[in-house]
Amino acid sequence: MKYPYRKSVFWGWRSICFVTMLLLGYGMSESFLIAFLISVLINSLFFLTEIKKSSDRYIELYDETVRFSNHRYGRRYGRGFCIRSVTFDVRYKDVFIIEAKKLPLIGVWSVSLKAMEKEYKIKILPYYADFKKLYINLCKKVKEHNPEAYIDKRLLQYIESNEN
Repeated sequence: MKYPYRKSVFWGWRSICFVTMLLLGYGMSESFLIAFLISVLINSLFFLTEIKKSSDRYIELYDETVRFSNHRYGRRYGRGFCIRSVTFDVRYKDVFIIEAKKLPLIGVWSVSLKAMEKEYKIKILPYYADFKKLYINLCKKVKEHNPEAYIDKRLLQYIESNEN
């Protein structure tokens, strides 16, 4: 099953940044044209490289592995300003911890995996289509291939409540 990155998230963040830069530029220069040009220039410099990456970003569940395509993996500021985007596969039997971060009104906000041979946590944020189905299916497949894997109680409760 393939879960693509939502385009609305990408373009939503870019729109928010564009409007913010436009307002800051207008406040500093008091000229709409100059503010517009500054906003377009700054957004172009920072986000043109991300358009291709976001269109190729997805998570796909196979029989034995899960593939993270153009996934941001690594230490936040380890190799420069941004986390690098890489494509890699993780076998379900190598995953030994699945944790959830939950917000009071929103529910499960993110899921992080710890796997053997991976130095850092693999974070899955809700920017993917059908995020809830993604982590439900991921937990089921990990439990099927590695029964000793620790899965957060909050995720298990949510999975059990959706099955009934």
